[in-house]
Amino acid sequence: EAFTAAPFFLTQQFGNSLAYAGHAERWDKIIYHGEVAQHDFLAVCVQAGRFAAVAGMGRDTAMMYITELLGKNKMPSPASISG
Repeated sequence: EAFTAAPFFLTQQFGNSLAYAGHAERWDKIIYHGEVAQHDFLAVCVQAGRFAAVAGMGRDTAMMYITELLGKNKMPSPASISG
């Protein structure tokens, strides 16, 4: 099965790492999982009924899987998760 990497970046600022996968210049909504104030979250950008991008802190393993799923165009539907 062919794999096309999703756009991805990782930055570290003031001792905190932020990972971002996908591409969303705009979105219809953002679904949050975790606690943003605690720097332990996923923020999922939904555009036109599909996942366009995900940002995360403290969720490195999840971000690895999400990046792979985005690259394979195999993300679940936004309706399948709660937010």
